[in-house]
Amino acid sequence: MNGFSDKVKQKLGYYVYALADPRDNKIFYIGKGINNRIFQHEEKLDNSNKSNRIKEILSSGNKIKKLIISYGLSEKEAFVAESALINIMNYIDPQSLTNVVSGHHTAPVITAEDFEKIYGAEILSKEDIFRNLLIVKINSLYKYDMSDSQVMECARGHWIIDTKRAENCDYLIAVNHGLIVGVYENILSTIVQRKSFKVKSQILHLSSS
Repeated sequence: MNGFSDKVKQKLGYYVYALADPRDNKIFYIGKGINNRIFQHEEKLDNSNKSNRIKEILSSGNKIKKLIISYGLSEKEAFVAESALINIMNYIDPQSLTNVVSGHHTAPVITAEDFEKIYGAEILSKEDIFRNLLIVKINSLYKYDMSDSQVMECARGHWIIDTKRAENCDYLIAVNHGLIVGVYENILSTIVQRKSFKVKSQILHLSSS
C-alpha cells in the first residue's frame, strides 16, 4: 500500500501518525500530516537516523508499520497532539525517536513541582539585590529532573572569571532561561536558599557595589 484513496483522505483530514519497527513493535518516529504524508518517508531516504532505520527495516525484508493515532483534526489540533506524543515518548525513552524536530511548541515533560517553580515564581527586581552576585546561565546543561547537587555542580563548573571578582561575590546564582534554580553561598558551598525567582535579563550582571 503506497497511499490512501480519495475517500479515505477526506475522512482523515489532518492526522497524527507513528512509524514503528515491526520486528519489535517499537515506535521510532511521530509525525502529523494530511493526505499521504505517512507514506512519504520511504520515498526520499538520506543519512538521517530516521532514514537509516527505515533502510534497515526494509533490507531485513520487513515493511514499516504505519500507525494512525488520531485523525479528523484541524492543523492546530494535529500540531498539539504531535507535540504531546513526542513529549511523552522522549520522557519514557529519550533515545526512542528519530525525530529531528521535536514538534511545534514542544516543551519537555516536567514534574508538578517544577511547573510550580516556573509559573509560580516571583519576579526579582534590582531593588531586591543587596549583595554581590555572580550569576551563571546553565541553559544548555540544566535538566528538570536534576537533583540539587547536580545543579550545584553545573553552576560550579569550569568558568573563566577574574579571581578577585569571584572572591567579592557573596552568592553564586544558577539560572536556567531566566529562572533561578540554585543559590549558593561563597560560590563553593551548599545551597542556602531554594525559593524560586524569575530573573529579568537586564539585572543578570548587577551587584550591590
